[in-house]
Amino acid sequence: MKNKFIENFFSLTLLRVITLIVPLLTFPYLIRVLGSETYGLIIWSWSIITFFILFINFGFNLSVTKYIAIHRDDKDKLSEIVSTAIATRLFLFFVSLILFILLVELIPKMHENRILFYLFFGLTIGETLMPMWYFQGIEKMKYTAIITSAVKILFTILVFWIIKEQSDYLKVPILYAIASLASALVAYSIILFKDKVYLQKPTIENMIFYIKDSVALFLSDSLFVVQSNITILFIEHYLGLSEVAYFDLLQKFINILITPFHILAKVLYPHIARVKDFILLKNAMIVSTLIAVALIAVIYVFKYNIILLLFGTANIELEPLIFIFSLSILFANLSSLLGKNLLVVLGRNNRLLISIFLGLIVYITLLYMIISSEQATLELIIISILLSYLTDMVTRIYFGRDILWQK
Repeated sequence: MKNKFIENFFSLTLLRVITLIVPLLTFPYLIRVLGSETYGLIIWSWSIITFFILFINFGFNLSVTKYIAIHRDDKDKLSEIVSTAIATRLFLFFVSLILFILLVELIPKMHENRILFYLFFGLTIGETLMPMWYFQGIEKMKYTAIITSAVKILFTILVFWIIKEQSDYLKVPILYAIASLASALVAYSIILFKDKVYLQKPTIENMIFYIKDSVALFLSDSLFVVQSNITILFIEHYLGLSEVAYFDLLQKFINILITPFHILAKVLYPHIARVKDFILLKNAMIVSTLIAVALIAVIYVFKYNIILLLFGTANIELEPLIFIFSLSILFANLSSLLGKNLLVVLGRNNRLLISIFLGLIVYITLLYMIISSEQATLELIIISILLSYLTDMVTRIYFGRDILWQK
């Protein structure tokens, strides 16, 4: 079991590292070749498509993963779950397609660039079919890591090879769509031909069950996206674009440090969901908390050097901000473990949603107080984010107290 945890942890880490590196390689190139305006149009189109991807995923990466983990040794039940998940996601895809067409035809700016939008929507086909939930459930994340990493590397090569001038901008969504679909097809070849999982006709009852079971998880993901977008819009409106750039880079740095903790929660999830090993969860919380505290201490000591590395120049005003922001590592670590490996495992999805909702309410309330005081600063915004994370974490501890306090 220990070796499997290590294998899955490093598989997800590889996948995450590749995911972070590819944009760092391709985005500067695309900006230079396509121009900032065209590149901005692509990013805007991409951001809209991500909402549809969120809807199609519908929290399945947690809810369906749990059932895959529980029934992974029962081939018939496994085939039923896989077939139902695919059918449900295809249904959500066609609902998304109808909504997307309406938006493109009714919103002038989207209609003006409808070819780009329709091409970008092709990305959702691969996302619909990609069975990340299956491999996470059977605890064989090396397959998705290898497949996705290989395709992303190929995508990067094709971008440099094919995108040569501004008129090539329509080829960008085509490359994204091809890469996404290729990943999904290779993944399904493993499921169907190597693992011998067979497809069967799903029942409406099972499809409704999985949708209902995933509603709270879908809403939880949606609330997180809403909070992220509110922050950027608020900073841009009240502080300006320079502060948006400062905040974005600080957040990206902190998110990189948070990534291993999220990966730990994902790796532990299938095992804990299957055998309810809450002793393992408690030990993971203790060890990861100690590591998070050590990381925060390192950031405090080297905050000057970190700011110099990130921004290329010393900035005394940003030094306390990165330390304050670093406290979110601790809150995000515990929230992730408590959400996936306790509340979801216990079927308390609605309580997970409540914790996120309360955190969002606290955040919006604090932003309103900042607006009322006319004292908007990055420091106050970051502190507001931390307090919302703290509210989320404490609420999850409260909802899982019956398990956490057991000896």
